[in-house]
Amino acid sequence: MRKAGASHIASFCDGYPRLAHYIGHNFIANKKVLENLEDVMKGIVLSSITDENKKKNILAILRYLSVFKKFGCSEYNSDEKQCILELIRYELPNLTEIEFFDIINYLKSQKILQQEYTLYISPKILHIWFFGEFWKNEARKNHLLENIENMPEQLQMWFAEMFTYAHNAEISVDIPKELLSRFDLADLKSKKKSDFFVNLTKANQKEALNVLLKIFDNLPDEEIKNITDTRMNLVWALQYILFDKDLFNRGIKLLYRFAVNETEHVYSNNATGIFRE
Repeated sequence: MRKAGASHIASFCDGYPRLAHYIGHNFIANKKVLENLEDVMKGIVLSSITDENKKKNILAILRYLSVFKKFGCSEYNSDEKQCILELIRYELPNLTEIEFFDIINYLKSQKILQQEYTLYISPKILHIWFFGEFWKNEARKNHLLENIENMPEQLQMWFAEMFTYAHNAEISVDIPKELLSRFDLADLKSKKKSDFFVNLTKANQKEALNVLLKIFDNLPDEEIKNITDTRMNLVWALQYILFDKDLFNRGIKLLYRFAVNETEHVYSNNATGIFRE
């Protein structure tokens, strides 16, 4: 394995050198980082648990936690904690708050959940593996997508940021495609929702471009000029799109429209600066 590839895998296995060694051999054999890892991942999480019901609950809770890059789970962010608990209850309807926190504390004691108030799953490859597992169930997926608007603002952003790893988790491009198809001009003028759009673009550049063209193709230049607060998010989304050579010709035309209708000339990474590159 090349040094760069080994370093990439090692970065996903922070604190678990034996896991990195196993995954390296697995990658050489299968050419996929997450192939045949179910027993290994469950072993990391459940090594000291004998109760079968608790095992089931732990795995379900981790699947839901994994859709967020981070999440609040304390009295300081009770809205995030309550939102996550209600999502989990779709799959575990009888889960009590006490049982939920018992499992959170167990995962913290095992260093699988890190930090004190705003938590994240470690190692990263465990997080990404559970993220991929979550989306394999259609009913679970649909329930989550129906409840995105009910998530606290910060939790929505941490949800969107996980799609950076969609390719690593081998998630179907249809999931970010479905989310992207919901955007309209009003959404792209919203700072929060345009941040979400940029993260989803990383997971499905083709659909992101389709949405942008559908919205902007018939929009007068004056309206493009008046988009100020979220302009850089839209330019960054186009920059990600242009990395795909198959989308370049369509994407560069829209970037050009943003460049000729530029109102901000301070930054080199505005539409004009990127277009010149």
